Amino acid sequence: MPCIQCRSKNLSCSENTPCQWCSISGEVCQPISEAEQIRSVLSAFGPKAYFNEYPDKKGYFVIYTRQDGNMYVANLNKQFKKVGEDKHLGHESNVSNVPYNRQFTVEDLINAGRSFNG
Repeated sequence: MPCIQCRSKNLSCSENTPCQWCSISGEVCQPISEAEQIRSVLSAFGPKAYFNEYPDKKGYFVIYTRQDGNMYVANLNKQFKKVGEDKHLGHESNVSNVPYNRQFTVEDLINAGRSFNG
């Protein structure tokens, strides 16, 4: 994960400890905690974002709603970087009617959302 110094200066972090920039500048290199990184990811996707780790994959997913009410799912790798294209789930008014429990998968939600969208 990037360090606090590189993030605060919008620099590309080498993500070593210490990172290349901190080594050159003499700064104290402190990696950003996973909790802080998750908060940062959620704030980038908006107030209605839901974040979770894939139970059977190495990575995360974020379900979020755009201003027009359409919901999408984004896949993230272990470094919280987007992987691939976001998948459209449908409008929040349709997707919110999809019955699911705590054991649902993103694929279950995508397939159920498609049934509402025809």
